[in-house]
Amino acid sequence: MVLGALHARSRTRGVPPACRAAPCREPCRPAAGAGHHGGIRPAARRGRGLCRAAARGRRDGGLHPLARPEPRLLLLGRPGGPLHRGHGGSRGLAAGGLRGAAAGLGDRAPLKKYFLLKKIKFPYQCARCTQITWSERSRRKLPSSPPLRFTRVKLVNWRNFRDAEVRFSARAFVVGPNASGKSNLLDALRFLRDLAKPVGGGLAAAVEERGGFTAIRCLEARRPSHVEFDVDVGTDDDPALWNYQLRLQRYRGDRMATVESEVVRHGGSVVSEHVRPKETLDTLAFSQTKLEQVAQNGTFRELQQFFGSIRYLHVVPQIVRDARRHVIAPDDPHGGDLLRRIKEMPAKARAPRLRRVAQALKVAVPQFLDLTLEDDAEGRPHLYASYDQWRRTAARQSEEMFSDGTLRLIGFLWSITEKGGPLLLEEPELSLHDAVVQLLPAMIRRAQRFSGRQVIATTHSYAILAAPGVALEDVHRVDVTPNGSVIETASANDRVVEQVTEGGWTIADAVLPLTKPRNVQDLATLDVVTR
Repeated sequence: MVLGALHARSRTRGVPPACRAAPCREPCRPAAGAGHHGGIRPAARRGRGLCRAAARGRRDGGLHPLARPEPRLLLLGRPGGPLHRGHGGSRGLAAGGLRGAAAGLGDRAPLKKYFLLKKIKFPYQCARCTQITWSERSRRKLPSSPPLRFTRVKLVNWRNFRDAEVRFSARAFVVGPNASGKSNLLDALRFLRDLAKPVGGGLAAAVEERGGFTAIRCLEARRPSHVEFDVDVGTDDDPALWNYQLRLQRYRGDRMATVESEVVRHGGSVVSEHVRPKETLDTLAFSQTKLEQVAQNGTFRELQQFFGSIRYLHVVPQIVRDARRHVIAPDDPHGGDLLRRIKEMPAKARAPRLRRVAQALKVAVPQFLDLTLEDDAEGRPHLYASYDQWRRTAARQSEEMFSDGTLRLIGFLWSITEKGGPLLLEEPELSLHDAVVQLLPAMIRRAQRFSGRQVIATTHSYAILAAPGVALEDVHRVDVTPNGSVIETASANDRVVEQVTEGGWTIADAVLPLTKPRNVQDLATLDVVTR
């Protein structure tokens, strides 16, 4: 949604900085027709000449083109929204605010990428080398590159999946019957994380933690019998920026899993290849992946760090309440380290995040007032909540007294706002009211605007799939077949697409009946009581 427009032509203020490109060091100045501030009038910093919507957009965050020699008109908007730039003037703003400005746009200027910044920035261009230089204030706010995410995952002979492939968006929901392989799909991504972990990771540990090679290989596996991972990691602009292929095999006489082949591609070009010759007898030389070896993964360190940043979360309230949780190792998937993670955040950043979590809890939890983090006499962190009551002073309770739904919601809210790699959630709707569950997808999408974190969640919830904003591309159904489980995206099912687009059905009404077990109604007539 377009928030406002800024006209470029104006008087200049301040002294332009020197070019930072060595050995140029020439004074930076604007290109022809632009001011010293990159064509954006300084009055915009005070909000003059803007309609109310544009002024709000200026305060909340503006969009600025990079390396634009003559920016005449700048439109503010959200990332991924309809952004346009043309040669308009102040008449557009005066004539009718946003509509007038949009009407004055032309199509002579090509579209370029825009980035969401906290404040409007002022670039300077060197007249000699055309180098773009940002003021000291602006350089600190330059946006980072788009976060990486899983775009495609292919599994061969992994647990339930003999041969399955799925393409993920930034927000994905996986549905299916019980024991169909939803959790095993997430575990495949956790397996890659365990390979890349610098401490306690590696191929041998990851396989042994899951019960050995025979436990991770699909029961329907025939020939070939190897376990294979083939994943694409990238961004919206380049979905296949990285490609990682790993084949594992266990040969007769060997107890350990060995690497049959490991290939890493960047931009379509092979940057690392590790293939075991058929005639080799030294299995120990192929008992480790290059991904886990610091001396070998230098050419794809970015991919290794991405795999290592994956986090799996399935909050178990009993573990969060347990007083012995301080001895639990970091990165506990069941929330045992949740309070430790909150405590380890710097106090200046932790306080506003706790306030935002408390604001959400005020809506979801009756009589909830505040949420604080305090240490006990032994230095262990505890969460304390204040509740409104008939007495003058509010009642306080620690996390040991929190309900299951409150603890799960706190873990969910804290995790989706953390920066890092993909977040894998196991049935986030547990213990929550349907009215709250229906808003989880919107909360994820809003948090992604700031963290950029990919979220992949398994669910059985009708409320999640029926929530506004959930697209067919976001929903993936795991189906059990005699030849292993397969994964189907809702947008690939013609009947589901027709029901949703033409019949007016919700995605939940179209997809969830397909996950229902056959003859499930017989459960009501079975005699489960022993005589």
